[in-house]
Amino acid sequence: MEGHVGGGLKDQERTQERGLGMGGVLANLECVALGSSLPGMGVKRSLQSGGTLLGFLAQILTILSTATNYWIRYPGGHSGLWQECNGGICSNIPCQTMLAVTGACMVLAAGSGIVGLVMGLRILCHEGDSRGQTTSGIFFLYGLLLLIALTGYTVKNAWKNDVFFSWSYFSGWLALPFSILAGFCFLLADMIMQSTDAISGFPVCL
Repeated sequence: MEGHVGGGLKDQERTQERGLGMGGVLANLECVALGSSLPGMGVKRSLQSGGTLLGFLAQILTILSTATNYWIRYPGGHSGLWQECNGGICSNIPCQTMLAVTGACMVLAAGSGIVGLVMGLRILCHEGDSRGQTTSGIFFLYGLLLLIALTGYTVKNAWKNDVFFSWSYFSGWLALPFSILAGFCFLLADMIMQSTDAISGFPVCL
């Protein structure tokens, strides 16, 4: 009789241990589900999408600014980085140091923007990509090159009489904040991803 009672108690203890074991597994699964649905992941995705869109807008404005001949207007014509137009006839501008530096920086800025866009699209297409800091650095370089180009051109032409800056010039300035904001978007997204990875290393549920 005592053997039957002892055996029954052992069976109950084993059943309770199995129940606790299943409960622990379920609790761990809940922790994993909670960790995978952290709100920061949605914010990271939004920042990456916003950064890519801002980079795309900056790239369009940069190409438009670089390729057109309406950086300045003056009586009888207008001029860009490569050509000047007088009376409807356009001709190449003779080599000038500051103008060459401006043109080179604008071309390099456009190239940096293309690289940044490609990397941004790769980050969007591949979850968990860790190139956010590199992408933000490229967009910051993009903005720096724009700043150098536009500042040099401003210094060259601001003192001239009867010369007015036109829409090609202002398109370049408009691209500058877009490129900087794109860099900050990817930088913040990378910081969120790193903080999320750090949080996932700790137990979410007790």
